[in-house]
Amino acid sequence: MLKCISFFFFFLSLQEFDVPKDTGDLPFTKPEDFQHFAKLLDNKADEDLSNEEAKERKIMRLLLRIKNGTPPMRKTSLRQITEKAREFGADALFKQILPLLMSPSVIKNL
Repeated sequence: MLKCISFFFFFLSLQEFDVPKDTGDLPFTKPEDFQHFAKLLDNKADEDLSNEEAKERKIMRLLLRIKNGTPPMRKTSLRQITEKAREFGADALFKQILPLLMSPSVIKNL
């Protein structure tokens, strides 16, 4: 049974993600990040989204810049997410941050 489970996780690790080449003004998106930031790449206009979805996309955009951006981009994004934390709300922030912290790419870099 253990061999079957380990094979399953090995198979999942070989999965390739279909990452679009053009990400606009966002920093380079790594294939393993695509599962967390896929909503940013669907090319929907912010005007067509509800307030909650727009807030979620703004948080995702800031987190992607913190994770993969240049040092000045990281600094400004971290400042923005800190200043707007009350506006975003704890629930919306933790829904985006916790899955990132639990991802294998972050854990193996610790």
